[in-house]
Amino acid sequence: RGIVMENGRVVFDGGIEESIENYLENEDSTAHRIWTKDDKNRPKSDFLKMIEVKVLNSKREISINHSIYQSVCVEFVYEIVKEGEIFTHGFNLFNVENIHILSSHDKESSTLKKPLGIGIHRKSVIIPGNLLSEGSYSCSFAIMRYSPFHIEFHEMDIVSFNIIDEFGDKTVRGNYSGHYPGLIRPELEWKN
Repeated sequence: RGIVMENGRVVFDGGIEESIENYLENEDSTAHRIWTKDDKNRPKSDFLKMIEVKVLNSKREISINHSIYQSVCVEFVYEIVKEGEIFTHGFNLFNVENIHILSSHDKESSTLKKPLGIGIHRKSVIIPGNLLSEGSYSCSFAIMRYSPFHIEFHEMDIVSFNIIDEFGDKTVRGNYSGHYPGLIRPELEWKN
């Protein structure tokens, strides 16, 4: 039996599995962020304005919880409001202890060679399955220029998600039930 509480009051009372599911479902808001046109905190530059960021599962559904063996997609939606700009995208991932796990620049982006037209555009970054260990992660997103290098904006804690470990052949853990240390948990190739 489990009880889910929010601000000192019971919001769910039932079986343990249902309680865990209820608790985790209510956390989905951190996996999806939308800014309105009037939002003064909206990340932006003189040519680009953020609209939305979402963490997607393999079915392209917004989800905060992801199985350790499945890839995680973080999709960024923005509006180009001024033509002719050359730029690229940056992504950073932090764990719950605020340790910087990885950085990635979209170094092959078409936006480094040809400007985007005015309108709504999308860009996604994919984190492969069996890379991260179980736990909670937060993401940051940046728009930058390379020549000369300049960061237009860098939004910390833009979205977050959880990696859930489980037993089985699809995971690095296999059937090992003990503590499995490490910041990352890639599936490495073993040879004789």
